[in-house]
Amino acid sequence: MLVLWLKMVYALGAIFIYYSLYSLISGQPVGFGYGEKHQLFESNLMQIELPLSIITGLLFLIWFWRVYANFHVLHPEKASFTGKWAILGWFVPLLNLYRPFVILREIWLENQEVTPEAILEKRYRWVIWWWAFFLLYIVIILIKEVLIGNVANGVVSWQTIYFTLICKYFLIVILAALTIMLVFKINQSEQKLREEDEGLDIYDHLVMVKK
Repeated sequence: MLVLWLKMVYALGAIFIYYSLYSLISGQPVGFGYGEKHQLFESNLMQIELPLSIITGLLFLIWFWRVYANFHVLHPEKASFTGKWAILGWFVPLLNLYRPFVILREIWLENQEVTPEAILEKRYRWVIWWWAFFLLYIVIILIKEVLIGNVANGVVSWQTIYFTLICKYFLIVILAALTIMLVFKINQSEQKLREEDEGLDIYDHLVMVKK
């Protein structure tokens, strides 16, 4: 979960930098003594983004696969897909538009049954919001790539590019916050389930499949 907090802090820094760039190009005062150092800040930011994104993505996929493996142990009759789809569902075209959402919804609904807020959590509204912001984030990335490709011919201004980047990192902040909340609550609920079953190892996040 620490890497998600780092991702959120990184995105907040990116918002500040690109807002400053947007203000400079627009001829507005930036403040904070930022002016001449914006290129250095932007360069350092770009060097951090790729490795941080890869590490965050890999750790989330590992958690997602493990928690769905737990789901198959705790609720084998309620799993709609085999465990491999916790990974493949993110990469198969078209299926990746909804299958990860369906898997997380299953995990969320069943794990929340043991909490006092079961009736409210059954609505899985947080999972819906999480997936909606994720899809919007993908759309923003695609828009950004199209816009950048049209900067050279003067069709798109850098103000538009920086505004799009601000939107991108704002969505990252929201996604990171929602992901932290979902991971925490699912892990917490799963822990309670293990504590109620002496046959489950509460210290190992990956529950071994029963034979």
